[in-house]
Amino acid sequence: MGAEPVKDRLHQLEQALSQLRTIKSSMPAVMPVIEGVVNQYHQALSRVEAAGLDMSEFKIAPSEIVRNPLASDSSGRPTKFSNWRYVERTLFIARLQGASDFLASVLSNHLS
Repeated sequence: MGAEPVKDRLHQLEQALSQLRTIKSSMPAVMPVIEGVVNQYHQALSRVEAAGLDMSEFKIAPSEIVRNPLASDSSGRPTKFSNWRYVERTLFIARLQGASDFLASVLSNHLS
């Protein structure tokens, strides 16, 4: 009876790792990361958390999701912003890679 919940948990973690890898492999090479991709990423992290692991350090904070400035005043302060929101690519990749590496390590330790 005790082995079944562990098997389900490992399966859930494997699915989340696959989802994280898919997000990374399907990202455009040079563009900022749009909010929809961040939402998919957070869904994968939620799956991991539902299996009992804390992934809070890998999440993108709401303050890290910004709007693209379209116009500025004479002092250079943005005055008009796009409707879409994004995260800087380097920040997102760092968190995504960290989450993937952590999850792969957890799975490796449980499966070996």
